[in-house]
Amino acid sequence: MSDGKDNGESEGRRIHEGQLVDLRLNDIAHGGLCVGRQSDGQVVFVRGGIPGEYVRVRITERKKRFRLAVVENVLEASPHRREHLWPAGAAGASGAADFGHISLDFQRELKGRVVATQVERIGGDALAQQLAGRDMSARSIEPDGDGGAQVPDDCAGGDGSTAEKSGTVEGRGTQEYLGIARERAHLDGGYARLDGDCADLDEDSARPAGAGWHTRTRFDVVKMETGVGMYREHSHELIPLADMPLAVRELESLDLFGNLWDRIITPGTRLHVVAPASGANVVVALARAPKGARARVNKSRREAVWVLPSRPSCSSQLDTLSGVSELAALPERIDLAATEKPYRLRERASDGHTLYEYDLSPSGFWQVHSSAPSALLSRVMRAAELAGGERVLELFAGAGLFSLPVARAIGKSGQLLTLEGSESAVADAVGNLAHYPWAHAHQSWIDAQAVRHALEQVHPELVIADPPRAGLGIATAQVIAQDRGVQRVMLVSCDPAAMARDVGVFAAAGWSIESFEVLDLFPHTHHVETVILLSRKDVYERIKFDVNVEDLQGRASSTATYSEIKAYILEKYGLKVSSLYIAQIKDKCGFEKRDNYNIGEGKSKELICPPEKEAAIMDAFRHFGMLRD
Repeated sequence: MSDGKDNGESEGRRIHEGQLVDLRLNDIAHGGLCVGRQSDGQVVFVRGGIPGEYVRVRITERKKRFRLAVVENVLEASPHRREHLWPAGAAGASGAADFGHISLDFQRELKGRVVATQVERIGGDALAQQLAGRDMSARSIEPDGDGGAQVPDDCAGGDGSTAEKSGTVEGRGTQEYLGIARERAHLDGGYARLDGDCADLDEDSARPAGAGWHTRTRFDVVKMETGVGMYREHSHELIPLADMPLAVRELESLDLFGNLWDRIITPGTRLHVVAPASGANVVVALARAPKGARARVNKSRREAVWVLPSRPSCSSQLDTLSGVSELAALPERIDLAATEKPYRLRERASDGHTLYEYDLSPSGFWQVHSSAPSALLSRVMRAAELAGGERVLELFAGAGLFSLPVARAIGKSGQLLTLEGSESAVADAVGNLAHYPWAHAHQSWIDAQAVRHALEQVHPELVIADPPRAGLGIATAQVIAQDRGVQRVMLVSCDPAAMARDVGVFAAAGWSIESFEVLDLFPHTHHVETVILLSRKDVYERIKFDVNVEDLQGRASSTATYSEIKAYILEKYGLKVSSLYIAQIKDKCGFEKRDNYNIGEGKSKELICPPEKEAAIMDAFRHFGMLRD
């Protein structure tokens, strides 16, 4: 007869995809997943739930040590549960609004919990100690939120015209304010002072302020035979869309959900839909590159840009499209290959005092929330405290959201070098920085080696980084943290786990967290943004006086073999770690280790220990008395 454990394991093996299981959800995990356990203790990560609920879930995938599932029925609902206003965006459907079933305030509390958990589990003791006791709930950047940027002191167009406003410069009202027509606000050198107050032009009276809907100025969909759709999560099934409540109201005029585009764009084409700050709304049809072709080759031939005039075209043109409403405007195609000048979108952002104007390619990256560019820019510039003459390195600079204001602030006596991997984004940045010859935008794959070279070239006092979800990476963060010339680092991060890992490197090296803010740039989704200012504050002097080298060496005396460490980690965490990973973490802790472990210095490509394995190795060191807390 099997014991209880064997029975549990057998029960777990009998669970199959598609099976319904009743669970109590206990916690929230990275990625917006709620955590529950089956009767045998098997962990189940659940989409569409809320911590505290008792739910019936459908198993969608079986992994060796956990299950993935989606909520089918709510048996005991959380008081924070709300009717989802966009079922096509819910978890289990497209997932584009996977938190839409949760009250907005509680969404932000849950996002803060995830950030705090990642800091504790991945960031290390030094970071956890610095951030202990902080409220990490995500802050709203919408008009009634507590995170909005202040109204600019001055708000005028170049002709002296003004518009009335009170409150904060956020929400779609900001987007329209920042979308002052070009003839009203001539921006000399990419920026303009604003005179007077700015009116909140939000015409969507049906949407309560701060509700989180109708905030996105761009989104991606796929053309269907009629209308457009989004893929169901983890599948190739397209879900037809009847509307897009995440998007700003202006994009409704594109009639994407009707039949206006059926004879214009081929089904299966991915569409990038944009409402820029100024000018016509745009649909970019992104054709797939030929098999085997490099993505950067003949990009203009693989993109078709369509604009929709603000007024309907003549009826004779409309008659050529069967079934198109007489009130609909006829889309006009821009031939990118034939245009003399590259077609550009016009975007604007304010730091609270100055309005900046940016041009970028139609498919180029820009923050999706209408208030996000100004919210991020105001925080970065406030923290940077640039007085003129500074040397600055900016990583993952994009089209130059931060670069343009930084270049203006440091002046001719300063120096700015920006690195960005996207060829088109760098081209946009070069144009946006054209009036500032002391600012240089370079295309580069951004890794530890490239950053080390850039640091040696610029000798910056300030580093600004806005990396993608993968973050800086441990090696790159270490290069910056160890450069004695860098005094401050401004990190904008869109992934809590990557952020905790990267900031943990700085904290472990003695850097101080000067400011740490969690922002809700993506309402009704699990995504969250963090903005962190790190300061050296005499790191080397503090290490010199506060750390006894003999004590450090004493802590580094190994009391466990590699095999013992591996066995401990496998039993406790179910993770397999290599001797190389253990050697890397020993090296990071200052341990003596055998010479035959290659850590990648000039011999081969260095393998970077994943953060979850690094945390497990550190725990093993403590378990065997190799480290003292």
